Amino acid sequence: MGLAMALLTLLSMFTNETKRNGDGSLEFDFMGTSAICRSGSPLILADLKKVSVSKARAIIVLASDENADQSDARALRVVLNLTGVKGLRSHVVVK
Repeated sequence: MGLAMALLTLLSMFTNETKRNGDGSLEFDFMGTSAICRSGSPLILADLKKVSVSKARAIIVLASDENADQSDARALRVVLNLTGVKGLRSHVVVK
């Protein structure tokens, strides 16, 4: 019996070129975990649909590099935007 493959999808406001140049290729396969990077904003519902957020088992919202108040406000807007996704039954963690 084979192991199920895990898939990690990253939604970032950086372009794919920026990711490749700064960190090498972020598409990798490591011990059954595959990662895919997509550029976009978690504040735009179409970008959330692009990464199939409604099928995610878990969602992690990371803080931005702004000051604490702005970072908290942005994280709250992302979580509120996630409530607009139909069929979303994921665990959401805000860090």
